Amino acid sequence: MFHQAAPCKSEESPEKKTGIEFCDLLIALTNSMRSPLCLPEHFIAVDWSGYPSQEYHILRASLICDGRSIPLLSRLVSSAKQNNLLIQKAFLDELHRRVNPKAKVILITDAGFQSAWFRHIKSLGWDFIGRIRGTVQFCLLHDDERWLKITDVRGKASPEYPGAGWLVRAEYARCSGHFYLHKRETRGRKNQRS
Repeated sequence: MFHQAAPCKSEESPEKKTGIEFCDLLIALTNSMRSPLCLPEHFIAVDWSGYPSQEYHILRASLICDGRSIPLLSRLVSSAKQNNLLIQKAFLDELHRRVNPKAKVILITDAGFQSAWFRHIKSLGWDFIGRIRGTVQFCLLHDDERWLKITDVRGKASPEYPGAGWLVRAEYARCSGHFYLHKRETRGRKNQRS
């Protein structure tokens, strides 16, 4: 059952209008989703996508429900500003304003996002599932003196849960979470990062 949503503030520039037309839909979806097809939590995938002209990238949030991805909010930015922390935080803040404050939200993000992104998600009262890679360090609570690099541990074909811990060694950037090790076989994609 949908109900009338509060009006959203509209901006005049086309760049700022991206996603505004979905505002009432987003509020209605997150306020009234009670379908048995969807979990009580709202799983929202957020990712950067290339735009065909390569001059722009799109930051998009999509609601995951019943095996489908429903676009909720998109932001078109110049390629030079892709992965810009200020743009990403503003995007999260806008999404947060539009989602039912009583909803339990779990954001699913890719490895391009860093610990500041994860900390901001937590500051909004949401949870996240994020992939990390590279030289990022973490430690587990049961062995909090031993910091490991992601490259120091090997995942297996089936996920393994080593425990809760901290992501990023620097205290100002640290983020708590639960770690799972998992390594898929390579899929032979072009331009694949290791």
